[in-house]
Amino acid sequence: YAAASVSHGTIFTGSVDGNIYALALGSPIIPPADPNCPASWLCQDIGAANPAGSDSATGGTWTITSSGSGLGANGTDAVRLAAQTTTGDTQITAQLASTSASMAGLMARQSNDPGSPFYAIVATSATSVAVEYRTRFGGPITTANQITLPAAPWLRLIRSGDTFRAATSPDGTTWTLIPGATATLMLPAAVLTGMVVASGSASFASVTVGAPGTIPLPPASPSPCPTNWTCQDIGDPLLTGDQSLSGGVWTIKGAGSDINGYSCLLYTSDAADDLTRV
Repeated sequence: YAAASVSHGTIFTGSVDGNIYALALGSPIIPPADPNCPASWLCQDIGAANPAGSDSATGGTWTITSSGSGLGANGTDAVRLAAQTTTGDTQITAQLASTSASMAGLMARQSNDPGSPFYAIVATSATSVAVEYRTRFGGPITTANQITLPAAPWLRLIRSGDTFRAATSPDGTTWTLIPGATATLMLPAAVLTGMVVASGSASFASVTVGAPGTIPLPPASPSPCPTNWTCQDIGDPLLTGDQSLSGGVWTIKGAGSDINGYSCLLYTSDAADDLTRV
């Protein structure tokens, strides 16, 4: 009659028959060995793929090919994943050098189950990049945002605890967060973090996996902030706010969900009265 306990993905519970039972998922799916997969990486097809995908890493450039159809609702993902098992706070960065695939980018994924929770930043065309995620096994896929970028963009996926973010860069040096793409996923400490491709081939350059650095800033407001004021988005609204001050009249634009929600716009004066206005 004792309450159940959970440890390392297993449920332990007692019984009036004198036994203690451990209930867990079955053995994980073990992909076949890939001789072209670099050491410390795991290259595998997730979901249905015929023919099987392939990988090669030469001179710092990865080329990944997949016949999978892409990320599907309700646990029907069919992609090629080249990943490392990472633990805790992690950052992966890569330049999408070229792609003929229907989808190519970076992903953090709980497991290789086709319905696994994940967070991904992926190019869905030569210039269109989307941030998508699934919060539970077999659940729906949420598209957080979709933006237009130049060809061969630099992509970055950042995990900090249960918070996931995505950023882009034109040169691999200056990074900008994708607005509205911050998501909370209750994933275990150890996940699969790497590159994902579906329905075609893609090349990735300068791939690095390590600890997160400084979190990039969101896009700046279209209009400059008046002198002695700080103008910024609080939270991660989908659209970047803006402001203007003319003749003593403020015009403020914000796309946040409210001060009791997830995001808003904050304007702070540096004047001696030390007041904060929202």
